[in-house]
Amino acid sequence: MKPPWESPLERWLEAGLIGEDAAAGIRAWERGRLGRTSLRWPAWLALALGGLLLGAGILLEQARQRLIAKAREPVTGDFIG
Repeated sequence: MKPPWESPLERWLEAGLIGEDAAAGIRAWERGRLGRTSLRWPAWLALALGGLLLGAGILLEQARQRLIAKAREPVTGDFIG
């Protein structure tokens, strides 16, 4: 599969807008930066799992706080009532 920039480059060559030397330079530059444009899938996976773990931690902390509050009610109720 061709990269998305290859077909416009070929059209420009056929139209005579750029020369073969310029096209070769553009191809070299585009191929050189190909791997550096975005995060790869392991990085996206790590970010997604990190977000999932953060959300789970927040939910667990809220559940823990509710459980502690419920556990204290009977104890304080016995002393007061």
